[in-house]
Amino acid sequence: MRNIKKIILTLLLVIPVTSYAFSGGSGTKEDPYQIRTCPELQNIITLLAEHFILIDNVNCNLWDYGDGGGFMPLGNLTTPFTGKLDGNNFKVSYIKINRYLQDNIGIFGVTLNAEITNVNLDNIYILGKSNVGGLVGFAKSGTKISNVYASLSEINADYSHVGGLVGRSEGTSNVRNTIQNSSVDLIVKAAPEGSTSVGGMVGSASYADISNSHALGTVSGNARVGGLAGSLGSSITLLNTYATALVHGWYDIGGLVGSVSTFPPSHITNSYATGKVVIEDGNAGGLIGSAYNLLIDSCYATGEVESLTTSQTFNTGGLVGDFTAGGMLKNSYATGAVTNNHGVLGGLVGRLSDSTVSHSYSVGRVSGTNSWAIGGLIGAFRDDASVVGSYWNTITSGQLGSAGGTPKTTIEMYQQATYVDWDFANTWKINQGFDYPHLQWEQK
Repeated sequence: MRNIKKIILTLLLVIPVTSYAFSGGSGTKEDPYQIRTCPELQNIITLLAEHFILIDNVNCNLWDYGDGGGFMPLGNLTTPFTGKLDGNNFKVSYIKINRYLQDNIGIFGVTLNAEITNVNLDNIYILGKSNVGGLVGFAKSGTKISNVYASLSEINADYSHVGGLVGRSEGTSNVRNTIQNSSVDLIVKAAPEGSTSVGGMVGSASYADISNSHALGTVSGNARVGGLAGSLGSSITLLNTYATALVHGWYDIGGLVGSVSTFPPSHITNSYATGKVVIEDGNAGGLIGSAYNLLIDSCYATGEVESLTTSQTFNTGGLVGDFTAGGMLKNSYATGAVTNNHGVLGGLVGRLSDSTVSHSYSVGRVSGTNSWAIGGLIGAFRDDASVVGSYWNTITSGQLGSAGGTPKTTIEMYQQATYVDWDFANTWKINQGFDYPHLQWEQK
């Protein structure tokens, strides 16, 4: 009998006891592991390919992995998170991560073919080096994020690819990433020197689709800084997105996106920005700072754009600062004031190069006492640029001239007849005699 007891005791010592790890479940799609506490959430790190579901709000106040850095990101480049987390609309709060010398920092460090949905993040504080996000530091191909909300949080980084939700999103031409039906209201900050690709929701992205999502709060960094996304690479689609964040930086700053440089082309549709944009140097726009090979359709910006540059080589626009390389901007408008005492500025586009603007307008005040090129609609033309059926308000802009477009008064711009060949059946609407045209989707 004594020998039997010894055998049982030995087995208990060598066989891992896993009942404490989760509140239930077996990790399958049909029976996911159940999570109700922060230690259980942290324990995902041991089973990165499984399915999980929250069954209660998770409070991580004072939680530390044991190394003084707070919560340990789930997944890394060697073993990324490849499973699924369903937040079940519960809240994850008070996670703190302080790993300023490390890359790929977020609640999830690196994801691959993963799915994260129905999660509310609250009072999250994260500090990392590069690839830093409130939810995911580095989202590799096949990552799907939906119905995720973050508020009262702060994301900080010492270097690049920094976003309120995702630091770096990198899909492929065959396996894209997606973010949909998500929002953030937080502070995103990167070092004022050396940092690049800083966004309210996403730091940088390529081969990704972002839809029905928005960002609020404040965003600051050095280069490629945007209210929603810092920089967009190849084949991005933004659909039904917006940002109301205050955006500040040094180079390529935009109310929605800092910089777009893309091949294959990217598309931004039915999107807008309303936050103020302040740039110390470089290109700035109410919607996008600089854009290369981009289609913008049915978008607008209403925020003020203020450039503090002392250089004559940069561009500032109410919608886009520098628009170039085969781009198309159509059915869009800008209403915010644009100020740049040096360089090039326009009410809609600062510099238009080898691209087309059609069926668009601007009405914001445009002022630049030392600017070498200034226009009510377009500041400067280069390389076969063209403007079709587009207008600016000479009275509200304070500008009688433009590198392209047709000047109109306020009374004229309140009349539908002014807008030749515009589609008021499907795209535009106007309250004649009282307002400028607006996009029909705005009412939806």
